[in-house]
Order: sequence, then C-alpha cells, then structure tokens
Amino acid sequence: MIAPWEWILLLSLLLMSSFFSGSETALMSLNQLRVHHLVEKGTKNAYLVDKLLSNPNKLLSTILVGNNLVNIGASALATSISLRLFGQAGVGIAIGILTVFILIFSEVTPKTYAATNNEKFALKIAPAINIAQIIFYPVVKLLGIITSILLKVLRVKSESNGITITEEEIMTLVNLGKNQGSIEPAEEEMITSIFDLNDTVVREVMIPRVDIIGIPIKASLKEAWDTIVETDHSRVPVYKDSLDNIIGVLYSKDLIKYVYNFETGNIKDIMRQPFFVPETKKISKLLKELRRERIHIAIVLDEYGGTAGLAFLEDLIETIIGPIGDEYDDLLLLIEETQKGEYIVDSKVSLDEINQLMNIDLPQEEHDTIGGLIFHLFGYIPSKGETLEFSDVLFTIDEVEQNRIKRIIIRINPKT
Repeated sequence: MIAPWEWILLLSLLLMSSFFSGSETALMSLNQLRVHHLVEKGTKNAYLVDKLLSNPNKLLSTILVGNNLVNIGASALATSISLRLFGQAGVGIAIGILTVFILIFSEVTPKTYAATNNEKFALKIAPAINIAQIIFYPVVKLLGIITSILLKVLRVKSESNGITITEEEIMTLVNLGKNQGSIEPAEEEMITSIFDLNDTVVREVMIPRVDIIGIPIKASLKEAWDTIVETDHSRVPVYKDSLDNIIGVLYSKDLIKYVYNFETGNIKDIMRQPFFVPETKKISKLLKELRRERIHIAIVLDEYGGTAGLAFLEDLIETIIGPIGDEYDDLLLLIEETQKGEYIVDSKVSLDEINQLMNIDLPQEEHDTIGGLIFHLFGYIPSKGETLEFSDVLFTIDEVEQNRIKRIIIRINPKT
C-alpha cells in the first residue's frame, strides 16, 4: 500500500530538483554589471542576488548540494514505491521513469525557462537560495576545503570572484552598440582611441626633428616674434648651437606684451624650462605628466639623448577627440603687424588683447571687441577706406562684408 504522502513527497522532491536546476542556470548566466545597475536602482532582491554572485564557488556548491540531495531522495523514494508495486522489476522501472521525469521536468524545462528569463527568475528565487546557503553551510564549507586541497594538488589556480572585464569584451560591446545604433561612430572612435593610448608610444605621434622650427638663444625678441607669426606656432623651442641642445620653450602669449617694444626684454628671461621625455614613453603616461605639470609641450629624446621631435598636449588630446584649436594660434592669425606701430586686426579680436598687444588703453566698459568699439565710434556702418582717430590711434576700415566690419588697420601715434 502506497501512502498519499509518499506521492506528495516524490512530487515535491522533483519540484525542488527543478527549482535548483533553474536557479543554477538563471544565477550563473546573469551579467554582474546589470546586477549592479539593478542594485543602484533599488530593485527588490537585487542586493541579495549581488551578494550571492559575489562568491560564485559557494553559490554553485550550494545549488549542487541541494540538487543532488533532492535527486537522491527522489530516486530512493521512487525505487521504494516501484518495488512495492512491481516487485523486483520495479527497480528498472523506477530508474527508467524517473530518468525521463528528471530530464524533462527537472532539467531541460526549468533550465530553458531560466535561461530566457534569468533576471526575473533570479530576483524571485534569491531569498530561497540564500536560505539554502545557510542550511547547507557545513556541507558547503567542507566541500570548499576539499576542493581547495584538490586544486592545490593539481596546481590549478582559482579565479578571482570579482568582476573581470577585458579590453576585448568592452570593444565587443562597443561594436555591438555601434551596430545597433546606441553608440555613435564618433563615440566608438573615441573609445577605441582611448584604448590605443596604452599601445602607442610618443614616437608615433610626435612632430619629427626635421619639421621642428626652433629659435636660437641669441635671437632678438623681434626675430622670435617674426618666427612665431610666420610659422603660426604658439610654442617654439629655444636652442643653443643646435636642436640637440634645447634649453627652453618660448610661448607666444609670454612674448605678446613685448611686441610694441621688443628692446625691453630678451629670450632668456621669458622662455620656460623644457620638459624632456624618451621617444618610447607611452602617450597615456605622457598625457598624465603634461596635465600634472600643467605644460603643453615636451621635447622628445632618442636613445642617444639627441632631439627626436616634439610632443604637444593638443596632439595627444587630438588622438582621442580629433582636431582642436588653440586660442593663441587663433590670435596670431587675427592680428598681423604690417610695419612698426601698424597692425591689421580682425574685428572679432577683444579690446583686452588689443590693449595688451599695442600697449594702449581703449575703453572696454561698453564693448568687448574692436569691431564693436569702431562701429560705436562711427555711429554707422563705415565703408572701406574710411578713417577715424581716437586716443592717438588711427583706425582705417580695411574690409567690410555684408554690412559688417571685418578688418581694421590700426596705427599707433599717427602724428609722429
């Protein structure tokens, strides 16, 4: 006689087997980054799932212990029931029927469902698995000790339990995002460039020695200024005897205040100390050093200590985000000295820059640019060639485009 509770117990054991099988698939297939996101959102049971996944060996041992215990229990009970129903032939019958039931209802079906609904399934079963960890702790602990000993004997290193993400995995996600349209091509290119920083050396991005424009230490400030204007460089190395002996760097913004009177200074007093780097340095490290030291140019040395080239902060940044401008490069393009005390100036140049460059004192209270001041002084849109004198400065309109003043000729002390 088979008691009803035996059938109920057998069904319960099979359901528990299904539960452990599905739990294994759901939890072990979860993306831990996604789990962290759920924790940050405050999703129910997400913290518990994250806690379980923090020790995958312990989690897997708990599930396997539980699954094996219920399967052994189900096998023993099914065999007992079959012997009473079919005699000695019941053993074979029990094995055959139970194998089919476990395979279909406790393995394939729950694992398939868990694989397609792993996040939802994991959040629901996390509390139960946490309880199972507490119940099976002594057995799991013992298994952990035995496993560790066996791994040491076999000289197998256990992997870290933390999240490990490789560069290849990130780039795979980036390419997938690009293909799906969630990442723009420019964003993908920028991310790729960031990873390339660790693989690229300074030699690959520097300006080579043959293209270096330098200023000899014996040059006058006027000669230095002419070089800067002609080359459109805002930072130029200063050398003694040859480019292999660079002793400083001259910044155009340091030189601007001497433009009106070059004789009041010399290169040695205003040049800055050079920053040297080997040509084999990774540009990721150089970028950090330049930012830390707050400098924009590095002198690149070859293996013999000679000058191999120049590396600019802008060039390093451009390897990530593409071409960028330079405020002092733009300033040099907007102001041109035609002769002593006479300049052709773009109307967009600020009055502050004009005053500093020409050592004058044009009013800045109501206007920011030279174009705004000139329009105010004329009171109308002037034509090309019209002149106006103000504060010992002669302004001549050089170009007007679409009812807008574009360029102005400024002459200092016109009566002298």
